[in-house]
Amino acid sequence: MNNNSSFFIGGLAQLARACGWQPQGQGFDSPNLHPNTIQINSMPCKLKIYRVFCFYPLSNIFKTLHIKLYIIRYSLIYGLIVVSLRNINQSIKERNNMCFSAEASFTGGVIISAIGIATIREVHKPSQLVFACIPLFFGLQQMVEGSLWLTIPLPDYLTLRQISTYLFLIMADFLWPTMIPLSVLFMEENKNKRKILRVLLVLGLALSLYYAYCLLFFNVNPQIMGYHIHYNTTFPKSVAIPAFIVYLFVTITPLFISSIKRTHLLGVLMFFSCLVTAIFFRQYLTSVWCFFAALISGVIFWILSDSKKEFHLKNLAILKISKNLPGEK
Repeated sequence: MNNNSSFFIGGLAQLARACGWQPQGQGFDSPNLHPNTIQINSMPCKLKIYRVFCFYPLSNIFKTLHIKLYIIRYSLIYGLIVVSLRNINQSIKERNNMCFSAEASFTGGVIISAIGIATIREVHKPSQLVFACIPLFFGLQQMVEGSLWLTIPLPDYLTLRQISTYLFLIMADFLWPTMIPLSVLFMEENKNKRKILRVLLVLGLALSLYYAYCLLFFNVNPQIMGYHIHYNTTFPKSVAIPAFIVYLFVTITPLFISSIKRTHLLGVLMFFSCLVTAIFFRQYLTSVWCFFAALISGVIFWILSDSKKEFHLKNLAILKISKNLPGEK
């Protein structure tokens, strides 16, 4: 064995006995090679949270999602946060409750109306049009109640107050019992489910006619009570509870019967929002539940957006199959 080979083998032996100093240091990467790299562990706690929950998700969203969908979802989230913070602040300070409620109604109305317009643009079948209009109508209803908040304490605007009151109640009591089962019926393709939805539609029409009769021949007096609007009516009290049960049945049940994807989720959210309102805001059920339902109706955009994607994918699959058929060029 010559001197060069012994020197080489001895060097290998010394290298084998060396301690693992590489994992303990900075590694093979020089800090000068990557000057823009941010070390998360060296950042303060607040900066870590800000980076993890703000910069990273937003950058991924801009890369993977459509910009319109991003704006709609985040505007809804930020709007809900602003409304919630204002509600807490006004409840603690116990002042200016009318201004808060007007702001909440107008803010929710504008956000939901914007989502409603975007939802209508997601329509790819004529049968979906009525269902897509639900968020827009909810948004308009909230803006009507916002004007009602402003006109209740002002006797000079009695006519405007009456118009706002009846517009709100026409949508709440007359429109929704018919519109919701009708919209689901239009989209449904299963024959057996369509029969059930027709029965619900008939019940909804009967309930709408009953409330139309009440609005024509009985008095309605809206009042500001406990940071909410209470619609004091002289409707027959003996029919109030059965009418409300039928109302729940015809507005929520169609969402569970429908075979459209994710309508069940909308039905669950509607049911629990009604349950929470009945427990904590029973006296103001009409006003508060309509506000919750307006916010929840944004789910309809999600339902139609996914339906539109599946519709396009099916059309692409059909085109590929037709191109592969014998005799096709």
